[in-house]
Amino acid sequence: MKKSSMKATALRSMLIFILVVMFALIGGGYYFGRQWLNSYATTVGTTVAQSQNSNNDVAEGQRLQAEIANQQQTITKVNQLFSDPSTYQTQVVNDVTNYTTALGLKTPDFSFGTAGTTTTGSATPAATAGSSNTVTVTLDTPIDYTTFLKLVRDIEQNLPKMQISGLNLTRNDNQTIGSDALTIEVFTK
Repeated sequence: MKKSSMKATALRSMLIFILVVMFALIGGGYYFGRQWLNSYATTVGTTVAQSQNSNNDVAEGQRLQAEIANQQQTITKVNQLFSDPSTYQTQVVNDVTNYTTALGLKTPDFSFGTAGTTTTGSATPAATAGSSNTVTVTLDTPIDYTTFLKLVRDIEQNLPKMQISGLNLTRNDNQTIGSDALTIEVFTK
C-alpha cells in the first residue's frame, strides 16, 4: 500500500477552501432562513389580525343580537301599529264591532274608502293599500254621551292604529247625542 502524503501547504489550502465553503453555506442558510422566517411572521401577523377582526365582528354581532332581543317588545308593538292593507277592512269591522258590542250598542254599518260601499257587520273584500285608508262608521243613535266617549277612546287606543278624523254630533235631551257617522283613518303598512 502506498501512503499518500500531503504537504502542509496543500492541507492548509484545502482547509481554507473547506472553511470558505462552510462560511458561504452558513451565510446563505442564514439569509434564506431569515427571509423564510420574515415571510412566515408576516403570514402569522395577518392571520392574527384577521382573527381579531373576526372576533370583533362576532362580538359586535352578539351585541346586536342581544340588543334586538332586549328591544323585541318594542319591535312587536311597532309591528302592531299598522294593519295589513289586504286585511285592514276585516280588522276594522271586527274591532269596532267588538267595541260597540261591549258597550251595549247595535252593530254599526261600515263604508270603506271612496267607493262608498256599505256593509252591515262585514267587510268588503277589496282593500286599498297605502299609508292610510278611511272608513265611515254609521252608529245607531241616540247614544249615551259617556258611552260615546268610551267608544271614541277604544277606537283611538286600538292596535293596529285607528284615529277618528271626522265626526258629526247633535245634542239630544237626557245626556244623549246623535251622530251621523264617524270617519276613521286606518294606518296600513
